[in-house]
Amino acid sequence: MPKYTAGFPFKMLEYASLGIPIISSEIGMLETKFDSNICFYENDSPQELSKSLDKVYNDYENYQKKASDLKSYVMNNYTIDHIAPRMKTFLEKVND
Repeated sequence: MPKYTAGFPFKMLEYASLGIPIISSEIGMLETKFDSNICFYENDSPQELSKSLDKVYNDYENYQKKASDLKSYVMNNYTIDHIAPRMKTFLEKVND
């Protein structure tokens, strides 16, 4: 599948909320804030996954910082407290 075509992978929110580095195929690409804080591999193969694992392992401090930044972003923008008001506004407009 081409990147950005898989829909919103809610697993990414779960992983991001843990504050640990994320490695993903490009199918999981989301918005810029997510993409800049995740280690992606281009070809869905064991070799490419292995290269990404090595990349994160060898630069763990940097990827841990990215994971922490992403966790803060998710906790500030994707919790029920932040989504509920937007959903309420949307549903009110739909019902008008």
